[in-house]
Amino acid sequence: MVMAMAVIITAATAAIMSTDQHFSAVRFAGAAAFGFGLVLVGLAMPRLQGYFTFARLPSGIDAALASGRDISEEELTKAIEISREALEALPADAALNEMLGRLYLRAAGQAASDSESRALALQSATASITQALRHAPARGFDWSLAALLRSEANDPWETIEPFWRNSLYLAPHEASSILIRARLAAHYWTHMSQDLQGGAARDFSEMWQIPQFRREVITIYIGAPLPLKLAIYKGLPDADQGPFLRWVKAALK
Repeated sequence: MVMAMAVIITAATAAIMSTDQHFSAVRFAGAAAFGFGLVLVGLAMPRLQGYFTFARLPSGIDAALASGRDISEEELTKAIEISREALEALPADAALNEMLGRLYLRAAGQAASDSESRALALQSATASITQALRHAPARGFDWSLAALLRSEANDPWETIEPFWRNSLYLAPHEASSILIRARLAAHYWTHMSQDLQGGAARDFSEMWQIPQFRREVITIYIGAPLPLKLAIYKGLPDADQGPFLRWVKAALK
């Protein structure tokens, strides 16, 4: 009987110890999960802070940048300050760096052409777009902006070409990039290699298919040297060449 009781007590003790070990393991797992959750929240906080800050941008800023609509100096200054504050929380965010670069580029465009403020804005825009590309080098539009900024700084084509080429490679059909490349091609046509001239001719053809860009193509064509005129015209599909010439004649009246 004593033996039986001893066995029962031993078994019960073992069961209690097993249960205690089980609950200890559960408590440890719960504490570990809680700790891991706190780590994740800690990692997410800068991103949340950055985007909450970015959400304070004046409404319509992005649309104004895309459309070319004028932005008041007050709105532009506020948007730059908010973007810089957001980047303090997220310095490696490519989209935020791109937005700040576009804002500085607009500030340069709205400043007097020979002013110190324009030069400083271009430098800041270049720094922001360089940061965007450092953290996300596959963003084709940022290569387009980088090419444009080098042109605004009056750099030679040899300096602009790598940025233009990467834009063509990474964003061949992106409307905003096509517009920038076409404008640069019109300016630097005689300096471009034959393969890049072919890429530019395709850009002009794609621009013609976008109704809001057609007047831009016509304007470039009218002011272009003969080799560029031929490249634009021959790059169009056969069915579009007749309507294109009618647009040109109407624009010259």
